[in-house]
Amino acid sequence: MTPKRYPQWRLLRQLLGVFVRPAVQDVFDPRASNVIPEMYINRGLVELDLVRAAAESLHIVIFGNSGCGKTWLYKKVFKEAKIHYFTINLSEASTEKSLSKAIAATVDRAIGPSLRARRTSVGFRSFLTFSRTNETTTVDSKHTAYLRALQMCRKQAKQRPSFLVLENLELIFENRDLIRELCNLITLLDDHEFAKHNVKIALVGVPSLMITLTLGDLHFSWQDRF
Repeated sequence: MTPKRYPQWRLLRQLLGVFVRPAVQDVFDPRASNVIPEMYINRGLVELDLVRAAAESLHIVIFGNSGCGKTWLYKKVFKEAKIHYFTINLSEASTEKSLSKAIAATVDRAIGPSLRARRTSVGFRSFLTFSRTNETTTVDSKHTAYLRALQMCRKQAKQRPSFLVLENLELIFENRDLIRELCNLITLLDDHEFAKHNVKIALVGVPSLMITLTLGDLHFSWQDRF
């Protein structure tokens, strides 16, 4: 019998005041999507550093070993600091071989597809039966999808700071095209059309390869991979 399957045992321990070492899964579950306060490990100075970094005008990189609590860290800190964020899982970009497609799909799931064009066609079906057909198409270029994500973030954040969080950065390390696409999207934030939404990027991943980040110009170096 484990405390997780039989919660009455946990209550019994509390009533009797008997100390029993809890099961690991009752204390720490890093795979849960939502932050569980009883399981969260406070990180003091790290949390303070993240708050300070988020208040600046630069982008952020959060890295650490798998399962160490990177996701919970930014979710807890951003929530407490009233910082808006929207997460894109780069595993989808790895599967689709396109970061822009992953952004478009994630935004579509969040707020619905973008209605870009509506076409009305008039014709005849078989046996000369007259019909009128309304066709709706959704067209999302890579920049349009990115811009929609920034617009959505700013609309939801209102006056608050906002981050577009790119999770599982390590999953695109081996794909040179995806890395270049990521760099291009970040560079686009210098363009007025994208910069006016005032949304910053937070990269989250496992440091399985060396990352050199020069804040400002934002240069990436993957062990001379380029």
